[in-house]
Amino acid sequence: MSRMSRFHLPKERQYAFFDACRRFPVVVSAANRMKITLCGSTRFRSAFEEWDARLTMEGHLVYSVGVWYHESSKVITPAQKAMLDFVHLEKISASDEIFVIDVGGYVGDSTEKEIEFARKQGKKVRFLSEESPNWKEADSSSSKGIPSDHPTARSQVPQLQSRSSGILPSN
Repeated sequence: MSRMSRFHLPKERQYAFFDACRRFPVVVSAANRMKITLCGSTRFRSAFEEWDARLTMEGHLVYSVGVWYHESSKVITPAQKAMLDFVHLEKISASDEIFVIDVGGYVGDSTEKEIEFARKQGKKVRFLSEESPNWKEADSSSSKGIPSDHPTARSQVPQLQSRSSGILPSN
């Protein structure tokens, strides 16, 4: 059994983590990093995954949906649904803002309640339909779907810099 350290990772995983940090030592300023909860209908899973990745690549801490029960054969009980709703509200409470995945402007009852909850707590509320009005779920995982004026467009995102070699290569 490998020895654990104060990082609570086996030594071999620590070395891999620190090696990755040396190769890609990106420092995200705490002033610019936001805690963002994604809200919206779980029928838009690929949109959630897309925007989770985009916002994470900007350096934000992103909270998202943990259980995709709408598209699975899993049946959840009313008690489980209530618990999942509560957990999501806790994510909103821990966030600086919410980003509403309202593909095509669609906002369901649960999402409407989450928006109201966030506003009552003084959280900033952003909407996909306002920031990228032409974005469709079919645009997920495709750079062609990113409007050039959106902050997550490649030309708008600050380039990641390495301390030793300047700009890291882009994909």
